[in-house]
Amino acid sequence: MSEDFYDKELAPRLREISKLCKDKNLPFFGQVEFEPGRFGFDGYTGNSDNNFAFRMLWHAAMAAGNVEKLIISLIADGQRFGHTSPLLEALKKIIKELLG
Repeated sequence: MSEDFYDKELAPRLREISKLCKDKNLPFFGQVEFEPGRFGFDGYTGNSDNNFAFRMLWHAAMAAGNVEKLIISLIADGQRFGHTSPLLEALKKIIKELLG
């Protein structure tokens, strides 16, 4: 698939779905990989503050295959919303030590 096809055909539909979801306060995101490593995206996070599963999917989409970015964003999410994950706490400490 090409970026041009995404821009002309898919992006407008994703925006339309995103708007419909926003009007009903329904979290939504759609992501398309139109070339290896290149993504198109649209979404509405809406009332997802209390839905960790949706936020995890959102963070994974935004990380676009970058594991470090995913872990850091999950740690930030845990700090913002709270969590009970001992593994996330351990990763937070490891990253803090690595980055100084």
